[in-house]
Amino acid sequence: MSDRLPIIDQLHNADDDRGRADVLLRCPDATLLKYGEVFLRACRQFPAGELFVQERILAMRAVRSAAGGLPGALALELETLRAELTAYAAGAPVVRDKGAPLWPLDAPQPAPPSLDI
Repeated sequence: MSDRLPIIDQLHNADDDRGRADVLLRCPDATLLKYGEVFLRACRQFPAGELFVQERILAMRAVRSAAGGLPGALALELETLRAELTAYAAGAPVVRDKGAPLWPLDAPQPAPPSLDI
């Protein structure tokens, strides 16, 4: 038995990136925030997962609007990425008919904004 949290073991022991995506989608915010570096290291070979972890941490640290919402661009990016990962975890294809990669799962990713506060 590992000393790590079960969800971190699940991420490390996932069969493939689809399994890792499923674990990331289910991960509680508090766990992801506290162990963000561990999740990032576990996703080094899974760029979409790494980006999802970074975006969620940014969202948790972001200053909210007067109505309590995330900044618009961040909210849109995070929701788009969440929807893409959900489809990927459920078995969606990762390439178009002509072989072009589908974003964000199989294409190189731009660097996300800094996590430094």
